[in-house]
Amino acid sequence: MGKNRISQWLSGSILFFFFLGCQPGKESPKVVQGILDLRQWNFQTDGNISLDGEWEFYWNEFLSAPKSKEKSAQPSYIKVPSKWDKGRNVTHKYPSHGFASYRAKVLLPESNTQLSLKISSISSSYALFVNGKEISKGGNVGKEESEYSPGYKPGVFSFISDKPELEILIHVSNFKYSNGSGIWNPIQLGSTSDIQQVSLRATMLDSITFGTLFVMSLYHFTFYLMRRRDPSALFFALLCLCIALRVSFYGERIFYNVLPIFKNYEFSVRGEILFLFLLLPGTILYVQSIFKEKFKKDIVYNFVGKNAAEKTKRRLK
Repeated sequence: MGKNRISQWLSGSILFFFFLGCQPGKESPKVVQGILDLRQWNFQTDGNISLDGEWEFYWNEFLSAPKSKEKSAQPSYIKVPSKWDKGRNVTHKYPSHGFASYRAKVLLPESNTQLSLKISSISSSYALFVNGKEISKGGNVGKEESEYSPGYKPGVFSFISDKPELEILIHVSNFKYSNGSGIWNPIQLGSTSDIQQVSLRATMLDSITFGTLFVMSLYHFTFYLMRRRDPSALFFALLCLCIALRVSFYGERIFYNVLPIFKNYEFSVRGEILFLFLLLPGTILYVQSIFKEKFKKDIVYNFVGKNAAEKTKRRLK
């Protein structure tokens, strides 16, 4: 009888949380042909919003921030977030190397409010303007490679809107990175306190993940030194270290403001790609060290292992 009650209680709890999670929330508006209507949106009760949708897009043109309302050319529209050269949602794909302007108008419920934007990855240099004022810059944007220098600058950028609308203008240029250009990740808009909390939670999660994996790596490496006959501990230690370092180079880039070398664009890109491609051979070596006899006869393992090693070598050159 007791077991039946426990099973009924568990089933009821699962159903309760399932239906609770299925409750429809307020639908977030999207940017439609360069305009995002937030006049019915309350940042205090509805929370932050991602500026996803159809942004105005001006290829090979930098709109002048103070005069950006003067349309110097007929805009096309591009999905944000996406890569302008490799994005799945991009109808017309542009060359990887070049420069462009993104623009969106946001209609606010009221003026004189303090808001913040959360910026992640924009490849590979950008300048962010809100109502004609530059509030953030990563690297140096330029119309030619000689005027340009790449750079990451993720973070939270605050401002006060003195009008019931925002004009967000982003200059982006890329003459270095060949694996995607433009605004990769969602741009979030909200009250300063809420945006800072989102950024803090994401940073804490990445930090905890990095710290946990790093400690596990040290533990298993120490275990290997004490018992060198078993190489699986060494491979697992290296695999944990590889994932931990990948976390530090990606997402919130937790060491960006701590270690100056993480602000170097080439160092960040090489580290991000290197530790991603090392995961496959690292996993294969770890599993092989546990199932030695079986993997010696496995043709698929030999084929995949050799290809992964060759790809990693080519990436590092």
